[in-house]
Amino acid sequence: MKKYNVAINWFLVAMLTISSTAVAQTSAQNDPAWDAVKAVPYGEPLTVKLKGGTTVEGTVISASESNLKMYKTSESPTSGVVYDDIVELKKEDILNVYRLEKKSGRKWIFIGAAAGAAVGAVTGMALSSIGNCSPSSGPFAGVFDDTCGRAKTGFIALGAVGGGTSGAFLGNMIGRNRLKRILIYKSK
Repeated sequence: MKKYNVAINWFLVAMLTISSTAVAQTSAQNDPAWDAVKAVPYGEPLTVKLKGGTTVEGTVISASESNLKMYKTSESPTSGVVYDDIVELKKEDILNVYRLEKKSGRKWIFIGAAAGAAVGAVTGMALSSIGNCSPSSGPFAGVFDDTCGRAKTGFIALGAVGGGTSGAFLGNMIGRNRLKRILIYKSK
């Protein structure tokens, strides 16, 4: 009888050990936060902050239950983005994963337009004061007395419109290249 009790006890201990190991593996595999990383499609830009403090930027190749594989990127002064090498990061070494999305350039368009309009108006005012304006004489003197004032107003308006348009264009060029980091994974 004692032999059967010992055998049953060992069997129960083995079953408990196996089931606790299976639960631990299942919970590690079913990490809902990591599912967001696994769902990132091929070629999407990511920034990964490691627990050691380093940051890796690149594009996704693949993500599995235990690691993230990506092309590590760097900037070349002559040709833009260069894909240096393939990096395989273990999930346990990763602190945060950020998805990079382009920001809307609207804010920069408005900033550029306002700054450009102000500079253009000042430039138009400076250009309008260069001329020599004296009241007209002759049969049409009364009609054209305010010609210089209208010309100055036209220079200022033209400068503001031209500067605002140029500023909006430059603001769009600056704003559309900015990236926003969105946190998609944070380790526990």
